[in-house]
Order: sequence, then structure tokens, then C-alpha cells
Amino acid sequence: MTLIKGVDPRAPVHIKLKHVVKEFKKKCRDTHWWKRELWRYIFEFYYKQLRVNNGIYIVDENWDNLIILDACRYDVLAEVMGRNIEYRISRGSTTLEWVRENFINDMHNDIVYLTANPWVSRVVGNLFHKTISVWQDGWDEELGTVHPKTTTEYAKEAAKRYPEKRLIIHYMQPHAPYIVKNDLPKRPMPDLAKGKLNPLDVWAVYKKSLEATLPYVYELIENLQGRTVISSDHGELFGTKVLFFTFVGHQWGLRVPELVKVPWVVFNSERHTTSSKDSEKHKIEHHIGRLKSKGRI
Repeated sequence: MTLIKGVDPRAPVHIKLKHVVKEFKKKCRDTHWWKRELWRYIFEFYYKQLRVNNGIYIVDENWDNLIILDACRYDVLAEVMGRNIEYRISRGSTTLEWVRENFINDMHNDIVYLTANPWVSRVVGNLFHKTISVWQDGWDEELGTVHPKTTTEYAKEAAKRYPEKRLIIHYMQPHAPYIVKNDLPKRPMPDLAKGKLNPLDVWAVYKKSLEATLPYVYELIENLQGRTVISSDHGELFGTKVLFFTFVGHQWGLRVPELVKVPWVVFNSERHTTSSKDSEKHKIEHHIGRLKSKGRI
């Protein structure tokens, strides 16, 4: 499956080519775009071909409920929570890369995936027992995203309906557009990349958006049974210099700590809903599936 930013991965090839041509015409005179894309492909080649991806496979980890905060940096969540927290290394530096690395080419019938991020729904197809696309009915046009309150309400219902399944709840926050009042554009990263915005201003709003999200996350955790983990698909850059170029946002294949070091915060309730026997069975099945896809067995 070819994944191109800005176009449905399931679209016909001619639609994808049309999109690529359109984007090229729009940006071909932008020298900043050329530099960014050049360095992106160089780093992607380096990290994909010359280095081993040392990120974890999410499905192999010990959890009953996995809460994904989209584009949530490890250091910012630790600061907001006011304590030291654990971390893991993600297999992706964008949502699409994270999904592809963790879920594609395997079936996950033990998992219900509830997502506020449209890209997840467009990529995963029928890989899970059930995919619940919160964004379809819960999108807030004024905010330009799904409010965390909406995601929490959907997730509480899913937990009641599928008590014997592992549950992934994918919030859009703290990814832009930010849900707190601010003077930034809804999509601030292009302007930040061009030097039109102060990185500290964007950082501050990003952090406030995360702070505003956590009460809804804690409300959900109180309604979940078993082992619940808060993590992220990838982090976010606000002006990180890698060799000769400064990156903002998140780029496919760019495996720098600010993007792939993600939080791992564990909450345990008294009653577990996913049996350890079933969990181990699925871990073994997933591992065998990965080996088969790589031609090792």
C-alpha cells in the first residue's frame, strides 16, 4: 500500500499521481520545501536502510487499554504531569508510519481500535475486530478536529460494549489544531517552518492543549478495567536542527529522540478484562506473522 500525505491510501493510482502533480506545482518554487524534502528523503534512507528500527511493537506490550495521544512528546507530558514517567521507542515518526509498522500485514481480532484521527481509519481497513471512527460523526468543524470530550464519550461506550477485547483509544490531541484559545493558525507548522511564528509561542499553546486534554483522559481511565497505558504514536518538533536543516512538526522516517521517544504511563485497576492466556496467544501469532511477512519462515 502506497502512503502519500494528503490523499486516501486506498485511492486509485491515478488519483494519487494527480495529487502529487498538484502539490508539486503548488510548491515547486518554494526553496524551503525543496530543502525540507531533500533532507527528509536523505534521513529516511539513512534510518530505513542503514539502521535498524529499534521501536517496540505495540501489540506485544502488556496492556488492556492503550490510550494514544497524537503527537505527544515524552518530555512535555512528564512536565505537565509533574513527575518522572517511563518511555518507549516508537516504530514511527508519523501516524501513518506508526500504523504501518505496528499493524499492517497482520490481523488483530483481539483489538478494538477507536480513533479520532481519520488517517487511521483510512489505512487499517478490517485489520481489527472493530474500528470505530469517532471523526465521522464527532468532528468539530469550528475547532477543525475532534474534541477530547467526544473521544472520551465514545470510548466509554466502546469499553462497555467490548469488555473482552483490548482497546486502543486514539485522541487527536495534542496535535494541532489546538483546542485552547490562541492566536495561531489552525495549522501552525508551515508558518513556523518559514520563521513566521515564534517556536516558544507554538510550544506554549501545544502544552496548554495537552493540559486541557488530560482531564478527559483521566475521566476515561476511571471507567476502564485492567491495565491502561497512556502513550503516543510519535512526538513533535518545534525547530530541531538535524545536521544542516531545522525541522518542525513530524516527518516520516526521521528518527530523532523528540519524535520517537514516546511516553509510557501505566494505570492499573483491580479487575483485568483481557486474559493473559489470550494475550500471549495473540503475541505469538503477531510475531509469527511478522516473520512470515519478512520471508524469515
